Amino acid sequence: MPNKAIHQLEEVTRLKDDDLFIIARPSGGAYVDRSIDAATFPQRVEAVAVTVPTASVLTLGTTPFELIPAPGVGKGIVPKQVLMSMVSGTTDYATSTDVYVACDGGADIFKLEIQDVTATPQIATAELAGTVIDNAALELNAGGVNPTAGDYDLVLQVWYQIVDL
Repeated sequence: MPNKAIHQLEEVTRLKDDDLFIIARPSGGAYVDRSIDAATFPQRVEAVAVTVPTASVLTLGTTPFELIPAPGVGKGIVPKQVLMSMVSGTTDYATSTDVYVACDGGADIFKLEIQDVTATPQIATAELAGTVIDNAALELNAGGVNPTAGDYDLVLQVWYQIVDL
């Protein structure tokens, strides 16, 4: 592994598990290096913004929309929080106005409403937040019934962690 000289603390978030974070401390006129293995740092919280276009919203009951792909064997997604806003439209959705963030084919974790085009952004937290989703995608669905009539996109910001299982 090549050495990395890091002069800004924010760069720590880019460390890989086999990297060392080196701190030089003055000690009796000299500097003493101390190192911290990056693998011992707390798990980083990731964030992603995903736009769900109108055409996909209208089929959420039958075709879930992937927000975060499955992380791979031996890894899991731990969803923390979701913020949803609605943009670029004039007509409210009808019929099925509850949407859910869930693991691929699994239990619903967050519930949001898409009924009012003028609504302020919704922040969703849930009792199941913190649930580990074992190597499965995080998806948006409408509980088996497609929304109708609406014409605006949804923007979801999702905060989550990827953990080793």
